Amino acid sequence: MINNPIPYTTGIWTPIPTGFTTVGTWTFAGQYTKIGGLVLFELTITGDGVPGSTISATGGGGTFCSLPFTSNFDSVAVMGDNNNELSNSLQIHLGNCFFPTFTETRAAGIIYGSGFYRTDS
Repeated sequence: MINNPIPYTTGIWTPIPTGFTTVGTWTFAGQYTKIGGLVLFELTITGDGVPGSTISATGGGGTFCSLPFTSNFDSVAVMGDNNNELSNSLQIHLGNCFFPTFTETRAAGIIYGSGFYRTDS
């Protein structure tokens, strides 16, 4: 019997936002786990805590085009926040972009996203 372990790796990635409207300072951080051809990822968007800080990507205008590996298929993921007031889906398209639709208006807001997709990378 031949033992062929499934390749496994973890790491961090920097989500690169485009098409978002922001007031205040927002930080974007991500981490991933890749098991064979399956990539599990997490995204955290954190506000600066200043009253009036907002971030929005309404109407599908915002994207993050920096997933750690290229997606083979269209997929979906989920987003939520630290107060259980936000629950949206993400669309992951062929390539390395995903498209959230949300508006976050709390100054101390933290938005979480997570999902998975297939890759040949």
